[in-house]
Amino acid sequence: MTVPSPCPSCLAPREPGESCPNGCRSEAVRAKAAKTRRRYGPVYRRIKRALVASPLPCVWQLPGCTGTATTPDHEGGQLVPACAACNNARAQAAAAIARGITYVRGL
Repeated sequence: MTVPSPCPSCLAPREPGESCPNGCRSEAVRAKAAKTRRRYGPVYRRIKRALVASPLPCVWQLPGCTGTATTPDHEGGQLVPACAACNNARAQAAAAIARGITYVRGL
């Protein structure tokens, strides 16, 4: 027997793993997209569009690198071209270091 859990938005009962019967999931997705737009301003979005339009080589070349930059990566207050794999690997390494893990395989 599963216990219904409330929707985080409207508190309507729902089965675990199911979307809200009132459709709040789509509202949550829209809210997350709006938050991302606010977080990354027009300068960042313009740089990202330029990277996708004329791909540059990824500056990191970490294991699993695709070689072609598709996203700007933050490095020392600057935005540098990076592939998604390297950008994600660096973000995971930074999060691990913040949690006190000192060794990340592959980096």
